[in-house]
Amino acid sequence: MKVILINTDFMHDVDTTVQPLTMYTIAGIISPFVDQVEVIEPMKYRIANLQEDILTVILKKIRDADLLAFTVNTFSWAEILRLIKKVKDNNKQIKIVIGGIHISYFYKEIMLKTPQIDYALVGEAEIAFPKFIQYLKGELRIEEVPNLKYVQHEKLIENAKAPLIDFEHEIVPMPRYDLAEKNFFDRFTFEASRGCQGNCRFCSIFYKRCWRKYSEDTVLNRLSIFKKYLDSLCKNKDFIFTDDCFTTDQQWARNVLGGMLNLGYKDYNILIEARAKHLWDEALLDMIKSYDNLHIQIGIESGYDEGLKKINKEIRVEDVLKTVSLLEKYDLCKRVFTSFIIGFPWESKEECMKTIEFAAFLNDCYSITVNVAWWMPLPSNLFSKYFKDTSIFTQDNFATNKEIFYQAHPKIGVNDVMDIDRCDSIYKNLGICWRL
Repeated sequence: MKVILINTDFMHDVDTTVQPLTMYTIAGIISPFVDQVEVIEPMKYRIANLQEDILTVILKKIRDADLLAFTVNTFSWAEILRLIKKVKDNNKQIKIVIGGIHISYFYKEIMLKTPQIDYALVGEAEIAFPKFIQYLKGELRIEEVPNLKYVQHEKLIENAKAPLIDFEHEIVPMPRYDLAEKNFFDRFTFEASRGCQGNCRFCSIFYKRCWRKYSEDTVLNRLSIFKKYLDSLCKNKDFIFTDDCFTTDQQWARNVLGGMLNLGYKDYNILIEARAKHLWDEALLDMIKSYDNLHIQIGIESGYDEGLKKINKEIRVEDVLKTVSLLEKYDLCKRVFTSFIIGFPWESKEECMKTIEFAAFLNDCYSITVNVAWWMPLPSNLFSKYFKDTSIFTQDNFATNKEIFYQAHPKIGVNDVMDIDRCDSIYKNLGICWRL
C-alpha cells in the first residue's frame, strides 16, 4: 500500500523554512502498516514560485497510490480545498483523507459540503490512523476505526473517539525525519509533550487542561536519535520544541534540558514555549542559562489585568513583572520573545493602547522582544461566541480582508486603526513588530 502525505504550508516567510512536524509524525506511525509512504512539502513549490506545479506533482505521485492525506490549519484551508477539488477532478479513484486542527473543529460542515473528501480523521492520529490503514486494506470494519468521520447517503457518520495517547506508557514510533529533503529546512521540530494545562479563550489548542509528556528517559532517547537527523539533514543546528508548553512540569523540563547537555545540545539554537509563572522556578532559569542559544517564547497576550481575566490567562500584570525581574536576574531577557494580542471583540482603542504600552515598556526597560498582533477569528472559544461564520475560511485573504477585520473588531474603527498604525511608527525603535 502506498500513501502520499501532504504537509501544511504554515510559513509565509521565505527567509526561514521550518519543518511542519505533522506528516513526518504520521509517516512514522503508519510505516509498519504500509509498503511506501512519502511526504510532500507545498512550501517548497511556493518558495520557488511554482504554486501551480504542486498539483502536477501530486497527480503524478498518486497514479499508483492508494491514499492521499492532507493536514490542514485554518490559514491553509482555502488553498487545500481548491487543491483537493482539482485532484478529484483529475483522479476520481484516489481516496482522500483530511485531518489537522481546522478539521478537528469544523469537520461537520466541511464533510457535508465537500463530497470530494472521502474521510476525516479528527483529533490524535497515533491510534486512529493505523486502524484506518487496516480498514483500507480490508483488515478491519469501518466501524472499528476511531476518530473517523465520513458521509454516507448524505448523512455524516461519526465513529467513536479514541482515547488520548499515554506518552509515558505507550510506545510511539519516531517521526520519519529521514523523509525530509536534505538542506531544505532551516529549522527542524521536535515534540516532547502535547497539550496545555491552560484554557485561554482565544487559543486554538485542541487539548486544553490536558498536558501529557514523554518520560524523561524516552524524551532523551528520542532526542539522541533526532540529533543524528538534525545534524545530517537540516541546514542549521536549529530546532523548535513544538510543545504548547514545555515548562508545565518544571522538574521534568529541568531534567530534560540537563540530559540534553550530555547529548551535545549546548550550542544548538533551540526554542521552547513557556508560561510566565513557570519561570519563577529559578533552578529552571539556571538550567536555561547553561545553554548558549536556548530561547523562550512567552504568550502574555494582554497588558492589563481585566483583559488577562477576560481571556482566562490565569495571570496578572504583577505576575509578568515578577517573571521579567527573574529573567533579568539570570541575564535571560534578550533570549525571550513575548507575544501580545490587541483587538479582542470587547476591546476599544483604549484597551488596545494599554496592551501596546505594556509591551513597549517590557521592550524599553528589559530589552525583551515583543510582538503585538491583532486578534484574528480563528478556531477558539472566542470564535464560537463572537464570530461563528466559518465561510470566511474559504477566502484566500481572510486574514487581511478589511470587511472581516472590522466585523471581528466591532469596537475598532478606521480612525482607531490609523492611530494604532502611528504607534507602530513611534515604537519602531523599540523593536515592536505588528501583524495588522
